[in-house]
Amino acid sequence: MATDKAICRRLLYYLFVTPLVTVYREFAGKVVCFFTAHSLVVISTVESTIHRDATSSASGNVLLKFRFTIPESTNLISLKPPNHFPLRFYQPLSQMADNLRRAVQDINLGVDDIPFALPEDIVNHAVAENRFILFGRPVMPRRQNLRSIVASMPRIWGQSGLVHGRIMEGRQFHFIFTLEESLETVLRRGPWAFNDWMILLQRWEPQIPLFPFIPFWVQIRGIPFQFLNRGVVEHIGRALGQVLDTDFNVEVVARMDFARVLLHWDITHPLRFQRHFQFTAGVNTLLRFRYERLRGFCEVCGMLTHDFGACLIQNGGEEQADDDDDDEEHPQTYHN
Repeated sequence: MATDKAICRRLLYYLFVTPLVTVYREFAGKVVCFFTAHSLVVISTVESTIHRDATSSASGNVLLKFRFTIPESTNLISLKPPNHFPLRFYQPLSQMADNLRRAVQDINLGVDDIPFALPEDIVNHAVAENRFILFGRPVMPRRQNLRSIVASMPRIWGQSGLVHGRIMEGRQFHFIFTLEESLETVLRRGPWAFNDWMILLQRWEPQIPLFPFIPFWVQIRGIPFQFLNRGVVEHIGRALGQVLDTDFNVEVVARMDFARVLLHWDITHPLRFQRHFQFTAGVNTLLRFRYERLRGFCEVCGMLTHDFGACLIQNGGEEQADDDDDDEEHPQTYHN
């Protein structure tokens, strides 16, 4: 509580000492003196981008008590190094203020009021409309914008206008399907990726949380032919993770040189692309694995949840911004 009060006092201080000044883009980020020893912080109301810190003197007309306008013909002269207000802190302070405004509405006023019972027919109708839901989350939130995912995935699935998405708390998203067949088709064609990183998708059921698993078909290569059968393939798959299905056909395996297992892969575990197995005691045989439809992962440790630059093994990891960037639209690519 003491920290919150200190932050509020600091924000109020900047609110009172920083009047708004309407300027053109090239003047944003300057500190202007209007024939006075006191400098005024120039915060552009045209664009929010602050390009630099500076002090200068200028002539201008005061239009309102706390709002000033610098005419286009005004010449800003005597540009000096910054020595007044650190404008580089303005945007973090503004974001801090927004967070405080949101947090203040989390108080429990009204929790002790008499509960309001919704009509049963209204509730049943809502349940019927929301029977077929996929929910999930990105494995790499820093590179996977939630708004872009919600807007793009129905089109990628060929379900534009039939599937509607929405953003939920906890960096999750929901997709509502009108037909169960469409939902099952999307799951069957998975796993899915967005912006070259995998996304978690799971059919929604009441009271069941989102599990950190992605179903991967894994090709197992290098099994000696004298040991090749369904049982061996399944045991090799269990050594990697939970086996959901086995795709084994003797003729196909002989022609393709690999067998396949469907693994329920836990994204909290690193991928493994090679491993020694002993078909005969004391004799190691190196098998190789290929994950179908796999996209981004860390090439150093094999994790799906970060990239090379953030790997602890490589460089101790880098501090990654965990701020929600869903208000910003970034160009992103998708893969199925």
